[in-house]
Amino acid sequence: MKSQKIRYILLVVIAGLTGYFIGVNKISYGWDHYQPHVEVTSKEAPASLMHGDFSMFWTVLDKLENSYYDKKAIDPQKIINGAIMGMVNSLDDPYTMYLPPVQNNNFKQTMAGKFEGIGAELGVKEKNVVVVAPLDGSPAKKAGVRPGDIIVKVDGDYISGMSLNQVVDKIRGPKGTEVVLTIVHKSEDTPVDVKIVRDTITVKGCAADD
Repeated sequence: MKSQKIRYILLVVIAGLTGYFIGVNKISYGWDHYQPHVEVTSKEAPASLMHGDFSMFWTVLDKLENSYYDKKAIDPQKIINGAIMGMVNSLDDPYTMYLPPVQNNNFKQTMAGKFEGIGAELGVKEKNVVVVAPLDGSPAKKAGVRPGDIIVKVDGDYISGMSLNQVVDKIRGPKGTEVVLTIVHKSEDTPVDVKIVRDTITVKGCAADD
C-alpha cells in the first residue's frame, strides 16, 4: 500500500514536468512513519510517457520500500527529487538542471547578490570543505574565520561525506540566528568552535557563498 502511494506521488511529478494535465483530484495521504499528512494533486501521466518501460523503476522502488533495513531513512520527498534529478541528468546537458526548492531559492538569492548567512566563500580542497575567504565586514570575518580554515562540523554535526552545496545549505539561515562551525585553522591541528550570528550578505557574485 505504501509503495502504491509513492508511485502516485512520482506520477504527479512526471505529469507536472511534461506539462500535460489530464484530470485533477485532490488526494490526502497519511504516512505513518514519515509525515502525518500530505496533500497532493493527482494527475494522470501523459500518454507519451506510457511508451517507456517503468517496470524496473517500480521493482527497485518496491525493494527499497519492503527490504531496506532502515525504514525511517526512506524519505518520499528525497525519492521524488532524486528521480527528477536522474531524469534531467540523463540528458547530459550541462545547461539543463533541476534544483530542489531550497537550493533553487538559495540560487536565486545568490544570483540577486543578496542572501542571509555568514558571508564566507567556500570551496573543496583534498576532499575537505574549506573557507576560500570570508567577505569583508561579514559575520564570518568578525568571528575570526580565516582563509584556509577547514570546516569539520556544523552545529555539532560532522559534514564528512556531504557535498559543498549541502554544507552551504546547512550553514545558511535566517538573519539573527546562530550557527556554530567547528573548524581547524590553517597550520593548526586542534579543532575550535566558532559561533556566528547570521546576517544579510550583499555580494557582487561568488560561486559558493553561505
